[in-house]
Amino acid sequence: MGRLELGAAPAPFADQLRERYQPYTVPPAGWVKSHFVLHVSFTPAASGVDAGARAGEVAAHPLRVQEADDEIRIARWDFRVRLTPAAGSSGAQAGGGARMTWSGAVSCELNPFAFDSMLRVVWAIFLPRAGGALFHSCALRLGEAGVIFPGQSGAGKSTLARKVAEPERILTDELVAVSRGEMGRWRISGTPFWGDFKRGGGSIRTWPLNAISFLEQGESLAVRSIPASEAAFRLLGCFLCFQTDADTAARNLAIAIDLCSEVDAVVSRTARETQLADLETALSPYLPHRQRRDHPPTSREMISEFRWLLAQSRQYAFKPKGGSMRPFLRAGDALFIQAVGEAQMVPGDILLYWTPGATPHEDRLTCHRMVARLGAGATPTGRRKFKFYMKGDALSAIEGFENGKESEILGRVSAISRDGTTVPVPGRVGNLARLVGSLVATPILKMAGR
Repeated sequence: MGRLELGAAPAPFADQLRERYQPYTVPPAGWVKSHFVLHVSFTPAASGVDAGARAGEVAAHPLRVQEADDEIRIARWDFRVRLTPAAGSSGAQAGGGARMTWSGAVSCELNPFAFDSMLRVVWAIFLPRAGGALFHSCALRLGEAGVIFPGQSGAGKSTLARKVAEPERILTDELVAVSRGEMGRWRISGTPFWGDFKRGGGSIRTWPLNAISFLEQGESLAVRSIPASEAAFRLLGCFLCFQTDADTAARNLAIAIDLCSEVDAVVSRTARETQLADLETALSPYLPHRQRRDHPPTSREMISEFRWLLAQSRQYAFKPKGGSMRPFLRAGDALFIQAVGEAQMVPGDILLYWTPGATPHEDRLTCHRMVARLGAGATPTGRRKFKFYMKGDALSAIEGFENGKESEILGRVSAISRDGTTVPVPGRVGNLARLVGSLVATPILKMAGR
């Protein structure tokens, strides 16, 4: 996990970055551990430069990554990064499984492609330090587990993803993050790095990795099992890696061998007209028939997934626990949460907000009443910042936080369902017809995969 602190940028550009990357973030509380912290400053993108001059600049300043025990430097024609171990940080050397915290600065062109490329390089450096890796791969959720479909450009990753009707089943069509979970099993998660700079789904929810299916193009559908040695060799060609030193090569080889020794691998030859259902049927004999025991998703993953689902539908149902809002809210109530902007929130509203804990299992969702909202300055992009003061009806203490800093407001309670009756929160929603349909599938059921 890393933290980015963005400098001054035009509001439309900042909004574009926020829309693309927010699903993969958590509120930036100071106690949430990070592997790196980067302060990003933006420079004007080149304009009025002819194609020949730009091509010459690109050729003269290709991507370079330099790693040492006390410094990481990344440079390209459109961005520069420098990182050093943070003061008081401790850990192994850069070449090993380092868990130290690094901090530094980025100078990046005011260009979304430059920013995205910079993030890809940074994550490709730091994820292997935590025992994982980024792979060129489509990743799909099949049931309660995932399958990755590695392949080089043109193998059919994006074509396969386009065949999936349910967007929540697609983790990515370009780059997937693979790492070990708490019980030692390999898990996969989506990333914001999609092919052709498309916007994909979602959340930081992870899924156990059930199989590796290498993609090849052919005239008809055919699936065959391959040994771990062949799978590891193929997987090495799908690493997203920008270093060429011996330590990095050895680390990547170890990850590929471990991964392919523990997860079944096949080669799937498909044609453009191959249907997803036919591929799933052909894969079924090669997938484990019984789901191996695995840890449940963390609170952080579930809340992230809930935020994504809420962003998709703009309204969702939620069942809270605890008694801080009694008697207004009671155990067993189903709350309808409405995604609204800060300007639409007024004192008296009951808001749902996410506060991260010291570990991913300690994150919590809280429903409290807003008693006040005060201005707290402005961001570097010129957006107003507000501090919200919240209180549970059954509590005397008032909690204050700046939205998006230590806690993040997800939405407002618009209606309550209790004992089979649904009523709007006074003054908020008058048309119950547009609410009742949401009750048939609560976020808890959605997040459990039904």
